[in-house]
Amino acid sequence: MTNTLPNSQTQSISSASSSIANFPTFHFSLRTLTPLRVALTSAGRGSVKANLLVAVMEVDGPDMITTKAGQETHMLKLVVGDDEGAAGKITVWGDIALEWAGARKMMGLRRGDIVYLSDIQVACVPPNPPTLTASPRQNSGIQLCYRIKTRTDQDKVLQPDLRLGSTDACVRRVATFVEWVSRVV
Repeated sequence: MTNTLPNSQTQSISSASSSIANFPTFHFSLRTLTPLRVALTSAGRGSVKANLLVAVMEVDGPDMITTKAGQETHMLKLVVGDDEGAAGKITVWGDIALEWAGARKMMGLRRGDIVYLSDIQVACVPPNPPTLTASPRQNSGIQLCYRIKTRTDQDKVLQPDLRLGSTDACVRRVATFVEWVSRVV
């Protein structure tokens, strides 16, 4: 049996659905976050994984490069910052570079995006400053929490109404970033 609606009902349903609020859908634990300034502080030799909440300040790439071993791979460079004034560079490798640049399923990163990055390798070899790396080998991940600058209707999906989730600590933390990035970018 097929259900059909008269044209007037179809129009009222579509106009009603457009007024539905855009709820925040990002989820992460604030307890697992490493402040960017801590990740960028040299703590001896070695490497650890970190989860970061940062704003994207610059995106460069992706570029195709050839490694020392002669293999071709992709590389994306990001400059990120946080509301405490810390800023650093993250190098993203391989398929993850393509994904984060928007060449796959995900919308590409842009200046002003607020992102949660998981399993970012922080490596330090003194006297050099720590390096931040995302790659398939580290199983690095990303959640695009909020897009400051919208260019298309698709971008509006990445601007949830943060007031609707004001009881959630993650949403409040992202809202703090939105206020900061709106002033800086």
